[in-house]
This record gives sequence, structure tokens and C-alpha cells, in this order.
Amino acid sequence: MLAGGGGGSEVRAGAGAGAGRGETSGLGRIVARVAARIWELATQGRAERRLRVCEMLSLGEKRFVAVVAYGPRRFLLGSTPGGISLLETLDEKTEEAGAVARRDSSGG
Repeated sequence: MLAGGGGGSEVRAGAGAGAGRGETSGLGRIVARVAARIWELATQGRAERRLRVCEMLSLGEKRFVAVVAYGPRRFLLGSTPGGISLLETLDEKTEEAGAVARRDSSGG
């Protein structure tokens, strides 16, 4: 009686294990598809981001100047508690002049 009961449970366990593997592989496919979609959305958002802060200098309490790039263009912005102002639109000539001024002030 014990051997017969054990054999029956082995058959059921075998069938259950086969069904479990099928469910697991189906779940694996779903997880893979969800992960792929999350990756697609995450990388898509990064590719479209065109605004970035290149450099920032604090001038004291809640005041700073910053070079901000938007796509290929660069802007020098000033910020105070009262607002943000465009100080200069930077181009290649402005940036070259800044590099020369930095080099001269550093003694190089």
C-alpha cells in the first residue's frame, strides 16, 4: 500500500513539475518583455534630453552663475532670489575669449 501511494504521488509530482516549468518559462517571457519595455522607455527619454548644466559657480546665498547648454547652443545665466537672467548667449568666439582669459589669469 505504501509503495502504490508513493508511485501515485511521483506521477502527480512529475506532471506538476512539467506544468511548473511551462508556467516559469511563460513568466520568464513576460518579465523579459517588461524589462525590455522599461529599458526602451528609459533610453528613449535620455536620447531626447537636450538641456544640461555645463558649469555652475555659487556667488553666495541663493545666487549663482551657470553655463547651460541646450542642444548645440550655450547660455550664461545668472540667478538671484528674484529670478533668472540671461547674461550672455555664448558662441565659439565668446568661449575662445574665455579660454584665453583663463589661461592668462593662471599664468600659463
